[in-house]
Amino acid sequence: MLDPDEGARARTCAALAGRALRVIEASDEHEAVHVVRWSRRPVVVVFAACDCRSLEVVERIREAGARVVLLSPGADWDLYFRAVEAGAEDVLPKPADPTALVWAVEGAVAAARSRAGAEEEACSSATG
Repeated sequence: MLDPDEGARARTCAALAGRALRVIEASDEHEAVHVVRWSRRPVVVVFAACDCRSLEVVERIREAGARVVLLSPGADWDLYFRAVEAGAEDVLPKPADPTALVWAVEGAVAAARSRAGAEEEACSSATG
């Protein structure tokens, strides 16, 4: 969970608690990218858009190998489409409805696991 607002981070983490998910908090993009690069599991970063650099951050996190669910400050269709083009799996308004957030994260986790499984299978058949 990447959000500079500590209270918002705590609320989002609470919404994801109790699921079969490991939630790690990050206060900035550098910390989030570090976690993604060193993780051995599929990673989904829930990122709260907070400034004009948000789309660059989405791209950096995607390049590091994670899926991204973006929380947008309001219903901004332009941001929604630009975020999806930048690689976001989903864009939800902030504060996100807890059920919608869980569905978005679980969907992104499933997509990441599916891709990881397909890559593993391709490697096995190439070396087998």
